[in-house]
Amino acid sequence: MKSSRFIYTPMFLLLLCGLILGLSLAKPDDVSHAEWIGVTSSPNVEQCSLIQEKGEISFIVQKNGSWQGLQVTKQATPLKKQEIEFNGNSLAELGKFLNESPCRISHFSGTMVLELRGHVRAGETFDLTLPSQSGTGYLWEVEDLDQNGVILIGQPQMRQVSPHIGGIAAQIIPFRALLSNEVTLRLRYHRPWEVDNPVDFTFLIQGDQISLAELAQHISYSIPNTILENPNIGQATSVQGTPTPEQIIVMQDLPAAFNWCALGKCTPVRDQRNCGSCWAFATTGVLESKLLIAEKGSQDLSEQYLLSCNTNGWDCQGGWFAHDYHIWKTPPSETEAGAVLESAFPYQATMVPCNGPYAHPYRALSWSYVNRYVEIPSVAEIKQAIYTYGPVAAAVCAGPAFSSYRSGIFSTDEKSSCGSNMVDHGVVLVGWDDAQGVWILRNSWGPYWGEGGYMRIKYGISNVGFGANYLVYNTSPSPTTPAPTTPPSTTPPSTCLLYTS
Repeated sequence: MKSSRFIYTPMFLLLLCGLILGLSLAKPDDVSHAEWIGVTSSPNVEQCSLIQEKGEISFIVQKNGSWQGLQVTKQATPLKKQEIEFNGNSLAELGKFLNESPCRISHFSGTMVLELRGHVRAGETFDLTLPSQSGTGYLWEVEDLDQNGVILIGQPQMRQVSPHIGGIAAQIIPFRALLSNEVTLRLRYHRPWEVDNPVDFTFLIQGDQISLAELAQHISYSIPNTILENPNIGQATSVQGTPTPEQIIVMQDLPAAFNWCALGKCTPVRDQRNCGSCWAFATTGVLESKLLIAEKGSQDLSEQYLLSCNTNGWDCQGGWFAHDYHIWKTPPSETEAGAVLESAFPYQATMVPCNGPYAHPYRALSWSYVNRYVEIPSVAEIKQAIYTYGPVAAAVCAGPAFSSYRSGIFSTDEKSSCGSNMVDHGVVLVGWDDAQGVWILRNSWGPYWGEGGYMRIKYGISNVGFGANYLVYNTSPSPTTPAPTTPPSTTPPSTCLLYTS
């Protein structure tokens, strides 16, 4: 008996170890799939994986409105996938899932595809409203309409929802059915000039005898019933010691055309990618030019520092010009104010921890609105500020035509897209040309948009020049002149509607 126990015990241990090893080597997608089955009976699920990886979510919608969804997310390698199941009982729950859950469409992971299948009746009209970020250059475009018996009614419309530049907008796409049939609508969310970019995420929604109009109604992005009439209202900060518009507009003949970039005072065009951080790029773009004008060399300043370390709540869903952080405002992680180099905090196009402190080799002296008493200064005022102080930061209403711009003089007035918010995108104005009646606009969508990253835009359209502001650079090294610990006092303007808080 003693010999028998000596033989069987190792065999038992060997089998047990094999079982444990087999369980530990089970496919990750199998484990996740098993864990998620049946967990979600409501669309408001916090367990849903954030759309950070490439993959898709597919939905099968039954005639009674109940649905099942499956998210397949590719992990670090194409061979490793995670599968997660969801389910709901109504089209209203599906709409909440797509608009409110962590897997919502408005995560803006990059290039996306939305495909809807359902039934339409001849002559039927309906709208599909989707979240968009026109301040990034991304927009929804419909593909293969002629094959479906469905056509667009006019051009899609934009309605700015967020009061921040770079914030969320609603893109309203109208449809009309020519035939009664089962049809598929396929929409791509992308930058029109980046035609070869692969799709990062796909939403597939297939209805079984479901009305496409009803499906579109329930999954459409909800536009708030009431948007503040003037959501950009705030206190415009005019920095003490900076000349007022009356002081800078002297009797001076300005050239008919002027461009700081032609003088070598512009750094290479940057790309904010799919993050609504145009406000940060406009901020750094102005200071980078000021450093070149001051003979400090071509510097690449960190937009991520402004994105991650600001205390105003500004992020990839919008903000406002952040010059204060380059002058006096010191985040909790920092020991002083000033700009941070890109090499110290590289841009990641997403919100990551601040993780300071950082070195601040450059600091500006002050900044001011070109005219703090109006929303859009006159052409003469903006030209004078550019000529006197260098490129100015400003906002514009950038709609679908702006995103699709390739070259030439842009003359499409898209200000209606932004409504009472007036603007949705931050840019830098580097010069002008009176013969063409245009501003030379520097964008932050990379060098392949427009004319090498620039646009010639007509004076007075699309609210261009809204909140135009300029920077005064302290030519002394920043350690020799301590930054103020509080913003200089100023008298709030009575009519200016610039968002700064």
